[in-house]
This record gives sequence, structure tokens and C-alpha cells, in this order.
Amino acid sequence: MTLKVVIMGARLNSNLGGPSLFVSTEKAIRNYHEDVEFKYFTQAGEYPKDHKEQHLYGADVLPLEENLLALGGLFYRLFRFFPFPSYKKSHLALKDADAIVDVWGIMFTDFLGKNTFINRFREGLRLLLGKIYGIPVVKATAALGPFDLKWNRRLAYFYLKHCVDKVMTRDEKSFHEVNKIGVTSDVYLTADTAFLLPPDEYPPVFSGTSKGNVLVSVSHQATSRASDEQSYLDTISNFIKHVIDTYEINVTLLPNAIVPEDDDLRIAQKISDLVANEKCKLVNPTGLTAMQIKGVVAQSSVVVASRYHTVIAALSLEKPTISIGWHHKYRGVLGLFGLEDWDMPVDKLELDSLQQKFDQLWNQRTEISRTIALKLPDVKMDIYQTFKEVLSSVLEK
Repeated sequence: MTLKVVIMGARLNSNLGGPSLFVSTEKAIRNYHEDVEFKYFTQAGEYPKDHKEQHLYGADVLPLEENLLALGGLFYRLFRFFPFPSYKKSHLALKDADAIVDVWGIMFTDFLGKNTFINRFREGLRLLLGKIYGIPVVKATAALGPFDLKWNRRLAYFYLKHCVDKVMTRDEKSFHEVNKIGVTSDVYLTADTAFLLPPDEYPPVFSGTSKGNVLVSVSHQATSRASDEQSYLDTISNFIKHVIDTYEINVTLLPNAIVPEDDDLRIAQKISDLVANEKCKLVNPTGLTAMQIKGVVAQSSVVVASRYHTVIAALSLEKPTISIGWHHKYRGVLGLFGLEDWDMPVDKLELDSLQQKFDQLWNQRTEISRTIALKLPDVKMDIYQTFKEVLSSVLEK
């Protein structure tokens, strides 16, 4: 029998995280049940671009407008008529679905979004669709919390306790934060599903021989959490100069997200201009799939990443990694391998400490890679097993 699953998540276009989670979640669900029909719901504003790229991921993309689908779903329950023609296909997908799997990577954290009732209510509104359409909802591997702010705490509790059937947290801190607000049953801990993303071949960034290739993932999000944008630009550019001059190795600059409000490419270009060295090359990911971007990461010897899903791509390829993080999710994912000490909070980032940390990483890179390689199979197996347990519990009642 065909299992029908609606996956909801971040955009597929101009992004690494969203498509990484979509492709990997498909893989995890097919491991549980081979015959699956997927629909991917993307935010209505991203739908035109994502629809054009759906063939790259084998996705059937539909628009998600939580307000209208929630209202329309209630209207349909009362009158058996759906009043919003533009979202009729999305409505039909929900009506026929066996489950909703929400793959949005980070939710209900004090560090993102305005802490008002209406903003926090909207953040979780899509999770209410399961109740409206009478289908189970799985909150797939996510970073959640902290929940110190009032409306974030109260709305997180409401949605996770009453609208979600199973919660999958992707780090220990998130797991404990969810427990602290009173959501203690049906909560699981496993690694981010994106560990399952396969890499695709990508043409060599550098030709000829080299002593190594350091991949540096930069982030607009990091600049907003550093002391100021220029300090981040100066620290990363001077760090790259240090790497090139000290080790005579190449550096690949990799931006992940390229949208007006979150433009890593702009940051990467500024850093490239500051470095101004042929040994530092910027890879523009526009038009690349998540698998191809992971193929770029695969060419590196070590990784220094300000983007979370670059950290995951690196670790899943057994690459020694320093994360420059702004949330507990960075330290948490390194903790899967006992490598928490390689996380450097961006708000405390200084050039000297980054250089020293990299020097240590470079000298220990072989040992660290072996450590990752030993634990990686268990990390991946746990993802598959957790999905099996979660899906069987909500679908085989």
C-alpha cells in the first residue's frame, strides 16, 4: 500500500539546509516503507522558485500558506467545500495524507523572531494542520529552545504538546529544553537527518597539486550575531590569510543561503575581496543542488563553518571541523562525536583564538577524522532506527 506523506520545510532554492533535509528525510522514510508518495510544502512566497527546481530533487512542490490552509481546512470540515482555489492542490494533499513530517530545522528559540503572541502563534501554525485534517504530525529532527521568553515558551508548549504527535530533537540541549517546558512524552533524540544526504561529483575547485584545501563556510546570520559585520569580515579574511601564508594551502569560500534577507554570497564576496589571493576561491552555489554543494565540501581537508548544515555535511564526510556558532545546535552536533571543544561562539570570536584553534585542528586532523569515522555509522543508523520507531508508532495504531 502506498504511504502518502506531506513534508513541510524550508525553501529548496538558494539554500543548503532545506533541500538537505528534504532529500534525507525522504531517504529515512523510504527505509521504513519503500512505497511512498511525497508532497513537499514550501512557503507560498518561495513556491515559484522552488517549483522551477523541483525536478532537481524529484519533488512534487506545493505552496504552503498556513493561514489559508488552516481556515480552509476548518471550512471544509464544516461545509465540505474548500474556498481557496490557489491552494486546492495543497488542500487535497493534506486531505489524502497519512502523515505530516515537518522538517524545519530550528523552531521556537529565543534567538529567532519577535517574541510576541502573534509572531510565535504564526511560527507554529502549520503544526495545527494535522489536527484540522485529522492526520498525525511528526516534528522531525530540529533544534528547539531555549524557551526563556514568555510567548515563545507558552506557544512552544501548546504546539509541541497538543499539535505534534512525536518530537524529534537533534541535540541533547534541545531534548532537555523541551522536557523542561513540560513536553516529556513522545520526545526523541537523534542526529539531524541531513547526515544521510549523498554528495554529488563537483569539478575540482583547484587544479594541480596542493598541500590541502580548507573550506570556509561564511554566514550572513553570523554577521548579525558578531559584535558587528565588519569585525566578522576582518576576522575571517585575516584568518584565511593566516592559513594561506602559514600552511601554503588553498581555501574555498562557500556561501550557503542566497536570498535578500540572508545573503551569504554578499558576505563571501566581501571576504574574497579582502583576501585578494588566487589561493582563495569563492564557489557561487547559485543553481547547484544540495548534493553538489556537498560535493564541494568533499574536496576539503578540513572545514571551518559558520553555517550549521555545512558542519553536518563536513562531519558526514569525516572532515575535521571547527564551527563558528550562534546557537546550541552547533555544539550539539559536534557533541555527537565528542568534539564539542571545536565549537567557537561567534559573539566571542577573536582572530588569535581562531588561528590557535585551527592550528590545533590541522595538527590533529588525522586523529579527528578517525574519531568521526568510528562514530559516523552509529549516528546514521540511529537516524534510520528513530524514524522507524516514530513512524511505526503513529501509522500502525
